[in-house]
Amino acid sequence: MVIKRVRMVLKGKVQKVFFRDFAKQNANKSGIVGYARNMKNGCLEIVAQGEEKKLNEYIILCQKGPIFAKVESTEINYEDVEDSEEEGYFDIRYS
Repeated sequence: MVIKRVRMVLKGKVQKVFFRDFAKQNANKSGIVGYARNMKNGCLEIVAQGEEKKLNEYIILCQKGPIFAKVESTEINYEDVEDSEEEGYFDIRYS
């Protein structure tokens, strides 16, 4: 099993549409750990870590978003995985 870590910045109508809850619920279903947080510039940041296949499915899901969201673009950056970086759950962070 290959573990990957990704940092996504989603642009568009991604705040005030329950996107962080959507990200958390779907991460929990997939065994993904990390966090989602609104950024001051109106974007949404999601840092997610998990098994490669499930993480790829999660990325596709986040690019669609919840029903009221409209994702216009997604910046995706893969990062090195370090065991101590993420807790064993997916969190919503508040800036």
